[in-house]
Amino acid sequence: MIKSGRLRIALWILAVALFVAVAAYSALRHLSRTYWKVAKFLDEPIPVQIVRVGRGAVNESLAAEGVAKEFEIVPLSALTTGKVVKLGARLGEVVRKGERLVELDPGPLVSALKNSQSQLDSSKEQLDLQTRRASVMEKLFEKGAVAQDELNAAVLNRLKAEQDVAKNEDAVVQATLNLAEARIDSPVSGVVTNRDTYVGTIVRAQTPIMTVAQTDPILVHAPYPEDKIRFIRLGQPAQLSFYAFPGEKYSGTVRWINPVVDNSTRLMTVHILVSNSDLKFSPGMRGIVWLNNDQTKVIRVPAVSLLSTRQDFAYVFIVDDGVARIREIRTGAYAEGYIEVKSGLKEGEQIVVVGQVGLSDNSKVRVFGPGN
Repeated sequence: MIKSGRLRIALWILAVALFVAVAAYSALRHLSRTYWKVAKFLDEPIPVQIVRVGRGAVNESLAAEGVAKEFEIVPLSALTTGKVVKLGARLGEVVRKGERLVELDPGPLVSALKNSQSQLDSSKEQLDLQTRRASVMEKLFEKGAVAQDELNAAVLNRLKAEQDVAKNEDAVVQATLNLAEARIDSPVSGVVTNRDTYVGTIVRAQTPIMTVAQTDPILVHAPYPEDKIRFIRLGQPAQLSFYAFPGEKYSGTVRWINPVVDNSTRLMTVHILVSNSDLKFSPGMRGIVWLNNDQTKVIRVPAVSLLSTRQDFAYVFIVDDGVARIREIRTGAYAEGYIEVKSGLKEGEQIVVVGQVGLSDNSKVRVFGPGN
């Protein structure tokens, strides 16, 4: 009886163990349909979800932090000699194009102009006299009343008088320019960044007076990764915001792209031209620049399908007749979970979006979920 009881207990334990084993195996088989690790453990096809490659829009916004810089540095120098009697702007002041910045004492320049004009009038009178004398000598020479040497002397005097008139005309023009150049107006709108002289100083031509940093328009320098530069072109529209003016958006255009890549950061600087007619923006202000890379009706795939991305290349798994095969693709714009495919895939092909982590090239797969 004891042996019979023990046998029944052993059989019962065996039955329970067998039931547990069958249930566990059944559970594993069920899990293998959705979990790749379980499928690999059981040497079953790897469960994956797929989508078909299609076309659509990928509207990427390329963002970078930028800093405002002056459009140009304009040094101003004296164009004539004189005494500074007025300086119209202090260091750091904003000036408008055409605004009077410097005035030299006009008194000596006016006197020089009057003197040059007087000499010109006198030389013109002398020319008139020598012209009449030469004409008389020519008529007398034709009649044989004067010698050749006398005629030559009269002609030479007329030529000298003509040269004196030309020289004095040049002097009047120069004196007029000197008087006009005694006033220096700002050629641009911007900020005075340097002042090299003071009221009362005697300056000569080419003496530095001041420097104006042109800020209308203004340039915003924005660094972009080198792999994004292919999406940026000259004249491309840009949107900007400045930290100093939260909530406000401004427009600009790409003026210039620095052709040199920074060795340490692998960035290239893009220069955005922004109108600044009200001189609201100052050099040094920071903000965000957005450049749109809009691609419409392009081949695109979900970004989650990509493996081992590097610059503009990546890998995906396609499914063909129950087998996963790895494929290298060339990528483009990225936005809202989709990435543009420039080459490597065709419309209608099936790519893996879930389960690719457990795959290797030529793995057998079982499709489950929405793509099935």
